[in-house]
Amino acid sequence: MVTLNTQKLRITYYTKYTLEVFFMAEILFGFKSVIVNSDFCVVVPVVVYSNADVDKVSIVKNNRGKAGVYCWVNNESGLRYVGSSIDLGKRLLQYYNLKHLMKVHMHIYKALLKHGHSKFTLEILEYCDIDCTIAREQYYIDTLNPTYNILRVAGSPLGYRHTQESIEKLKILGTGRKHSEEAKAKIKAARVGSIVEEEVRLKISSSKLKANLKHSSSAKLKIGLASLARNGRVTYVTNIETGLVDSYASRRAAAIALNIAPLSLKRYLESEKVYNGLYKITDYKP
Repeated sequence: MVTLNTQKLRITYYTKYTLEVFFMAEILFGFKSVIVNSDFCVVVPVVVYSNADVDKVSIVKNNRGKAGVYCWVNNESGLRYVGSSIDLGKRLLQYYNLKHLMKVHMHIYKALLKHGHSKFTLEILEYCDIDCTIAREQYYIDTLNPTYNILRVAGSPLGYRHTQESIEKLKILGTGRKHSEEAKAKIKAARVGSIVEEEVRLKISSSKLKANLKHSSSAKLKIGLASLARNGRVTYVTNIETGLVDSYASRRAAAIALNIAPLSLKRYLESEKVYNGLYKITDYKP
């Protein structure tokens, strides 16, 4: 890891008459940490981790909670990727998550999987305020023109364009496309699964309808005894016209059946009034 003091070494633009500054910095730091583009713009990273595999712990720990811009460099090809984050430690940790690298389709991810982290250098180009991370990332994308950055607009998919060759391939693939037998089988299996789900739904609906059916006298007795054993109380609702009696495990259940509030049911029960001119509500508690 090489740390540079950018306060002492502030270089932005230079001409062929000051090329010796670049070579001097290269000799002083013993590493090509000074980046030069075709427009003679010099970028001096704040921190350089020359082996991203060996320096993994330092990379994550030292950048935790810091906002800034980073750059991955392929040590063999020199290809670069520029990114930014409001929490560099958290973001850079994702580059070491194999599952994440394989799930998300990015050129830099594919390169890391292919070559390994030991073949890459990680540069912290600068630390900055959270509010300007995207703006600074855009600056370095424009300045360094990194090859691994397919999207040329920082922080969004805007600016992405398919090549004409890719467009033609997509057109060919979409024309007269037919599913393979394997794909058809998978689609059929998925549909069968949806039918099963529908059947389950129908069963649930039918069970709800059955809940509204009248219980036999013996069933009501069993329900009443079970409720009595469980709660020590049974609520009865008697139809004074037909003489039919329904038993409920709780007052709340009776209130739901009568479509009234539990408090209202309690008042009818305590006052011994007939609800809706039809139902007599009573409690049994030994």
